[in-house]
Amino acid sequence: MNNTFKSKEQEDELDLGNFIRELLHKWHYFLIAGIIFTILTIVYIKFSLPVYQASSSILIEDSKSSSKDIEDILSSDLFGSSLSLPTEIGIMKSRTVMIKTIDQLKLRVAYMNTSSIPSKPIYPKYPFIVNVNYINRFIQELPFEVNVIDSATLEVMMDYSGSDLPGFTQTQKMKFGDTIKNQYYNLTILRNDSAATLEAGTSFEFKVRSENKLVLEILDNLKIEPLDKDANIVILTYQDVIPVRSMDILNSIGKVYIDLDIQDKASVAALTLKFVDEQMNSTGQALNSTEHEMQAFQEKNKTVDLSEESKSILQKLNDLDVERAKSDIEIASLKNLYNYVSKNKDLTTMAPSSLGVADPLLVELITNFQALQSKRQSLSYGVKDDAPAVKILDQQIKENRATLIENILNISQRMEITKNSLDKQLATYDAYMKRVPEVERELLGIKRNFEVNQNIYTYLLQKKAETSIAKATVVSDNKILDQASLADEPVAPNKKILAVLIMLFTIAIPSTYLIAKSILRSTVNNRDDINKITTIPVLGVVGHSIEKTNLAVFEKPKSAIAESFRTLRTNLQFYGLNSGSKVILITSSVGGEGKSFVTMNLATVMAMQQIKVVVVGLDLRKPKLFQDFGFKNEIGVSNYLVGNASLDQVIRKTTIPCLDLISAGPIPPNPAELLSKKSMEDMVEELKKRYDIVVIDTPPIGIVSDAFIIMPLADINLYIVRQGYSKYEYIKSLNDLYLEKKFKSLSIVLNDSDFSRSHGYGYGHSYGYANGASGYYEEEQPKRNFFGRIFNRNTNS
Repeated sequence: MNNTFKSKEQEDELDLGNFIRELLHKWHYFLIAGIIFTILTIVYIKFSLPVYQASSSILIEDSKSSSKDIEDILSSDLFGSSLSLPTEIGIMKSRTVMIKTIDQLKLRVAYMNTSSIPSKPIYPKYPFIVNVNYINRFIQELPFEVNVIDSATLEVMMDYSGSDLPGFTQTQKMKFGDTIKNQYYNLTILRNDSAATLEAGTSFEFKVRSENKLVLEILDNLKIEPLDKDANIVILTYQDVIPVRSMDILNSIGKVYIDLDIQDKASVAALTLKFVDEQMNSTGQALNSTEHEMQAFQEKNKTVDLSEESKSILQKLNDLDVERAKSDIEIASLKNLYNYVSKNKDLTTMAPSSLGVADPLLVELITNFQALQSKRQSLSYGVKDDAPAVKILDQQIKENRATLIENILNISQRMEITKNSLDKQLATYDAYMKRVPEVERELLGIKRNFEVNQNIYTYLLQKKAETSIAKATVVSDNKILDQASLADEPVAPNKKILAVLIMLFTIAIPSTYLIAKSILRSTVNNRDDINKITTIPVLGVVGHSIEKTNLAVFEKPKSAIAESFRTLRTNLQFYGLNSGSKVILITSSVGGEGKSFVTMNLATVMAMQQIKVVVVGLDLRKPKLFQDFGFKNEIGVSNYLVGNASLDQVIRKTTIPCLDLISAGPIPPNPAELLSKKSMEDMVEELKKRYDIVVIDTPPIGIVSDAFIIMPLADINLYIVRQGYSKYEYIKSLNDLYLEKKFKSLSIVLNDSDFSRSHGYGYGHSYGYANGASGYYEEEQPKRNFFGRIFNRNTNS
């Protein structure tokens, strides 16, 4: 078992080594990938607009006290940072803030200069100004092309072929101030006097932005994060291809955010002012009416003076009336406050003040109620309604509302009692007035009403002034620390990151391709592949030949290919070639694996030892050996087997010393039957007597059965496997036959091997060839250009 594990481990290491060598051998893949990705990156940098980043900071004042209640604990993280920052960040990113920012900067129409390459957006110096009177929502985001004819004339084109509206094309020449319109849009183009004079021939493009898409686009480029967990400071960053616009958007977001905070705080005073104005309106009307009444009375009755007693009664009545009027206002204010607190459900506005009700508990309850409302409103931006902190806050608002309502009712009851007491006192003085003469009593009543209304009006004016001052002096607790500033360099395209990506893709893409190719590969790639799927020994490895002739050994006896055949010849000696075994049969699975090439050159390298060798072409179905030796196929084995020629007649002398050839001869109609005849066996036996070595070339065994008929006559059977061509399934089928012992002395020869990827050494391996074996054989590589060296590759077929 240990040996098994060791063998498996060695096999895995060998696989990894093979793969690394394969990657190194395919170095040109990585070179080409690097060149392609570098060119694409250069083009991308050339035609992409640089992206700039602006940043600003805002201080968020923490309105919480140092002590925390239960909802503060639930709305905090383990380090104690409250939810105020996430909540305020949520407000800054709210749709309300985004839309106000868009409106302030007038971003609803986008302009583009299409005369430049690439096209560049324009801001804020627009070439012209487009006023949108109406536009169909399906036309939004679609470009309008504008060509400048001269300084006063434009040509506007719109081409729409969408599925939502009927397709149309509109082209219109117009002057500045004219309107371009149809049933889908109504736009007016105005001259921008602050822009430079438009040059004839320049072209622009504008489109009316969709509000939703524009908001999403701003949010995609906007980033708001806390400075750190201990600081109530948020950092805002915005990326844009226009540096000025990135700064303007950040500054506008900060301003809108601060203004919204001020509006929320000023809502109390605003509602109070509304109540005061209503009271002043009614009081002013009453004051004006009594003034006219008193004037009419004096004109009618001339001058009437009040007695000292009447003056004293009037003064007391005025004081009581003022107190009673103030009591009525306070009761009305409490009633208004009661209705608001009882019916308010959305909690989006603050409750009005109590208008002079000097009750410390009421003021404290109102303040707490307003604070809870404000806190709930802010929390709604960053936390869901079912969050524990929100539930606790809603419960507190409910309890505070109940307590406040109870307090309002109690104060209202006390004020009703005070009002009743004042009414009794007024009734007493009214009894005194009945003793006053009628004319004087009438004047006394008119003056009483006038002075009461005047005093109340003065009181309301004072309250309005106090409330207006309070509203005007409202400031936000938050403030902008830093206005937007721009980074020194563009943040994109980032050349360092692009360089890293080029390196990664240069390595990853070819490696992935080669891995996938290796996994999906179905052909033999090296000697190790053969050893993994069969126990048939590999006799040797024949290298790749670049010669134009198949007689490579004879033409280039000192070449690397010749050396590989000499190694194969040497290895055959270990199979008993020198001890009586004379007949070598060479076959393969299919055509094109180099069977005939190996036959000719193996026979040639043996003949070079001055021993008599004969090559017998038994591929009667597709003969070809005669072509390379310069013969015609008029006579051969088929003639001999049918008895039309003697053995001496079919044997031909080749130009290679000690090497003879018996070609296949004319193609017979029944090759298998001929090869099965006794005369075939007799021919082989006779050749063994005449020659030292008999080399037989047979048809592929994966196609026809001819080779199986001849194999029993051979002493050594060589099976040719071609690198990158022979399929695994061929060798697996051969291995099954080998295990069934249907062959004798069967060995495999790996043909067309790339020695630059070979490794190790041994019988038939590329010992000495991987590095060119300088000095041992002649240099055979022809001079080729770069791409020829990379891609050109002849085959040993």
